[in-house]
Amino acid sequence: MLQTEEKKHIKPYFVAMCYMAVGDHDKAFEWFDRAIEEKNEWMIWFATEPKLDPIRKDPRYKKILKATNNPIADEEGESTTGNTAERERSIAVLPFKYVGGHDTGSTEDEYLSLGLADSVTMRLSNVRRFLVRPTSSVLPFSGRDVDPFEAGRELGVEFVVDGIIRNVGGRIRVTAQLLSVGEGATKWSASFSENSTDVLELEDSISQQVTAQLVPHLTGEEKQKLSKRGTNSAEAHDAYLQGRYFWNQFAPDAFPKAITAFRRAVELDPKYALAYVGIADYWTWACIYGIEKPVEGFPKVFEYASRALEIDPTLAEALAALGLYYSNMRDWKRSEEYYRQSLESNPNYPLGHEWLAAVLVGTLRFEEGTAEILAAERLDPLSIRPKVLSAWTVYQTRDWDRAVAKAREILHLAPDFMQSHLQLANILTEFGDPAEALSHARRAVEIEPQSPLPVYVLCFALVRAGEIAEAEALTAKWREAAKENYVGPFFIAMCEVALGNKERAVELLDESRLENSAWMLWLASEPKLDSMRDFPPFIELVKKAGLPEKRPR
Repeated sequence: MLQTEEKKHIKPYFVAMCYMAVGDHDKAFEWFDRAIEEKNEWMIWFATEPKLDPIRKDPRYKKILKATNNPIADEEGESTTGNTAERERSIAVLPFKYVGGHDTGSTEDEYLSLGLADSVTMRLSNVRRFLVRPTSSVLPFSGRDVDPFEAGRELGVEFVVDGIIRNVGGRIRVTAQLLSVGEGATKWSASFSENSTDVLELEDSISQQVTAQLVPHLTGEEKQKLSKRGTNSAEAHDAYLQGRYFWNQFAPDAFPKAITAFRRAVELDPKYALAYVGIADYWTWACIYGIEKPVEGFPKVFEYASRALEIDPTLAEALAALGLYYSNMRDWKRSEEYYRQSLESNPNYPLGHEWLAAVLVGTLRFEEGTAEILAAERLDPLSIRPKVLSAWTVYQTRDWDRAVAKAREILHLAPDFMQSHLQLANILTEFGDPAEALSHARRAVEIEPQSPLPVYVLCFALVRAGEIAEAEALTAKWREAAKENYVGPFFIAMCEVALGNKERAVELLDESRLENSAWMLWLASEPKLDSMRDFPPFIELVKKAGLPEKRPR
């Protein structure tokens, strides 16, 4: 790494961490000082990174905290000098393995396996002293016979909850264990048995006993949050989990299945706040993906998110959903306020960090936005969704090398996922091989032929590759399609930008503004709009959208 650093810049934080790994703390401090000098965004983790525990009692450690204006530097006692484990326990709940009963691998088994894990995860995340990996991070281990210790190492956590489910005579029997990844040992194990309709009782028992092992003395508030249920209806809870199962696929064809399940959950329990959030999330992303008209969808986002907050005013998911609503209304300040309230309520909520990152980057606060998207990935390291948003966000900041690396990582993890090819094509049209960009853009459209989302990226890739006639034909095809069915004007506008039709592009972008398209957030930062930045009507449009008028760096 040092040899590479002589020829090409490497962030000093990474070099410092290498010195930490080999135990040379003096050199590590030298490189951390360099990281401060260049205002490296990775220094945000200096107070919490577990790998820095060996230097927390070194006077130079507190000096660096003060130099970075970290509030922990001013706190007393163990919060500054104690081990990270004393301040925050990192934990993941793996999908429970289903043994016996009906055919292994059935949809019912998968919902129960993931559902129980998801519910225990939600309970544990209410304890602020836990850093809990979200369910989306453990999805890759579903249905697989995995070594739980190896899974814990992949997830980067100290503890793992692992379990087996059996359905015997109408009763669910669960054996659960708490494993210490570092020690390679079992810290606790227990068996539970409930009627098949009493899954919520199982969640109570498991989450309470796991918490007792990790934090023996909970505060009254922590006990209350740990016991908090979204619903007392097992059927409503199951419907909600099915909705999240489909929603987490983040694909246009899965969204309708998600809202059907969320609506079923609300029918079963009209006071189920999380189910209302699920409906709000559906309408938000259906509008973003061009499935629904924003003028029809966003009022429903507000309606359902507000209903959830009436039931539970501190629900992080509902606060974040309202933040996304106000972002789409271009009320950037209020949007940021709701996101920060969401993260205050639950700092472990990765979507709150993801969506806050979008507003920060869209308003050209690149350094702050990058830190937030890194926080989201840290919380949800194995999930595809935050990696997609990370690639997109870093692309907006014009950090081309990092953006390409992130897109290739997504493609490696999910080679048949539309977004994998879309993100790589999108970035390579700006920084890379035009032929490779075109290949991936074609593949993205092939995977989702009915979605307008990958079409404009294909137009840009065609133009970059010199295939102008095909780009014009593709644009004309979607212009005609928009006469028969709703097609978000933003997507056609971007095709017009690719072809250099500035006047027509501004007309369509203004239509997008008037319908409160979520894509307006990126007017000031989007690299593909750089050709428009000296065009007076476009400058006026950015001003109308309430975004910074200065040119991105």
